[in-house]
Amino acid sequence: MKNKLLIGFVMLVLAVGALFTVLVPQASAIDEAQLREGGLQEIGEALGEADGAELPARIGNFINILLGVLGVVLVLIIVYAGFLWMTAGGDTEQVKKAKSWMINAVIGLIIILSSYAISSFVIEKLVQTTTGVS
Repeated sequence: MKNKLLIGFVMLVLAVGALFTVLVPQASAIDEAQLREGGLQEIGEALGEADGAELPARIGNFINILLGVLGVVLVLIIVYAGFLWMTAGGDTEQVKKAKSWMINAVIGLIIILSSYAISSFVIEKLVQTTTGVS
């Protein structure tokens, strides 16, 4: 039970950290003077959201962030499975459990990478279609 809670906590911390690494650089691009003057158009331009394709780009960014976090979680699961395998000490049941975790994590990683490629292609074509920019 303690191991599951610890793994869950580590995954949560990594997910929040991944979100902050994406959001903090965008937030730092906003000038304080622009905030005081209320120049929302300038703030949108500073964040790169004034090109007319806001919704598809936002959806694409959200999907990319989500798939990135899931990729990190799956890599952590692979590391956990490797730890189980290395600490098995000859226990065949624990080795089978580690193999099962690792196989499932690799299958999940393949699915995540495939969905990233498909969603990237679809979002790119959607933005090209809505803006006319190739």
